[in-house]
Amino acid sequence: IEEVGYKKEATLKDHCLFHGEYKDVIIHSKISTKEFHLKSVKEEDAKLLFEWANDSLVRNNSFNSESIKWENHIKWFLNKLNSSDSIIFVLYHNFIHVGQIRLDLIDGYWEIDYSIVKEYRGKGFGEKMIQLVSEKLAKNSLLKALVKKENIATFKIFKKLKFEENIDKESTLCYTLKIK
Repeated sequence: IEEVGYKKEATLKDHCLFHGEYKDVIIHSKISTKEFHLKSVKEEDAKLLFEWANDSLVRNNSFNSESIKWENHIKWFLNKLNSSDSIIFVLYHNFIHVGQIRLDLIDGYWEIDYSIVKEYRGKGFGEKMIQLVSEKLAKNSLLKALVKKENIATFKIFKKLKFEENIDKESTLCYTLKIK
């Protein structure tokens, strides 16, 4: 069942009596891709991305963990919005925004930076967002992500999506993938 896209959510040990024996119940779920869509950011999304970027876990997992000031954010945001080497999307699930992903073209690679809204973490949205953005890129595009070693949830996502792992620095993992 997992080979066709279902995700194992839980195992309830000895939960069901069947023919005189207690059996485990294994619960799987599948999130339909029809419930998801990516929307290109616009100027009116600046405040939303600013709030998400200053989330404590997002700051902790960032290479620069200091809080971001509004003046710096808006300057950065407008530069990214007007750059042909940057793409930013907001992920929507059932018309609710659940995260953002940014791609920056650096040395031939689209470098990935993403975050999920606090209430939606641990539900597979990061993986879904990376899959959707990969589908938008041209064939043979190269993706790259730099991840702190302590950011276990993120490096698990890249490994699951078959990104190749390399050690970039002592505290950083580098993941790369060529879109086929």
